[in-house]
Amino acid sequence: MEGETEEDFVNEVLRDHLASKGVLVTANHLGLSKGSQGIVGWQNAAKYICNTLKEDPEVVVTTLVDLYALKKDWPGLDSATKASYDRRSAIMTEAIKNDLEIRIGKNLNPNRCLPFVLVHEFETLLFADPANAASAVGIPELEAPMAAIASSVGSPEEINDSPITAPSKRLLKIFKEGRFGRYDKRVHGNVAALGIGLPTIRKACPQFGNWLTSLEKLGERNTSSDS
Repeated sequence: MEGETEEDFVNEVLRDHLASKGVLVTANHLGLSKGSQGIVGWQNAAKYICNTLKEDPEVVVTTLVDLYALKKDWPGLDSATKASYDRRSAIMTEAIKNDLEIRIGKNLNPNRCLPFVLVHEFETLLFADPANAASAVGIPELEAPMAAIASSVGSPEEINDSPITAPSKRLLKIFKEGRFGRYDKRVHGNVAALGIGLPTIRKACPQFGNWLTSLEKLGERNTSSDS
């Protein structure tokens, strides 16, 4: 996980859902880079992932990191940012898996590595349903400006990633202009996500939905191996 918000999201939103599919989840955050925005560089992240895969031959590792402000050394980042929105996560996933295979060797089972990069960040998911997001955090006035942004794009994953227009920056602006206090990613974000619900999020954000489906299928794999 990238940080505490994503870790909370896994523990509070994803864990019970995946447990119902026979998938047990443990969330660990990789940490943010010191002195600057964004997650740690790929070298540190890859070391942690490789060690985890080597230490436990049964574990499957995934990632939940934001494309926005990702360090430039992450595999596939340059190609992904030049591609259409609906291809960005897949490009990153393939590049990350290829890099890990080189680091660990051909003995790495590709089924044990299911990386995912959010396009563009956690707040993307909150634009999947502005009405329920606003209701969940107890600020109904959030619905109109969030809905206006959501309706301007085909999918929340298309909300772009500049320092001014990234999803989190838009929410900060909405909170400030509406005098709703300050947007707290960890508090408001996960409360809103719970209010929206996974079925709506995965439908509105197909790249996220594809990742969630791949995790759910791990339960099917476990069932097949036990029979």
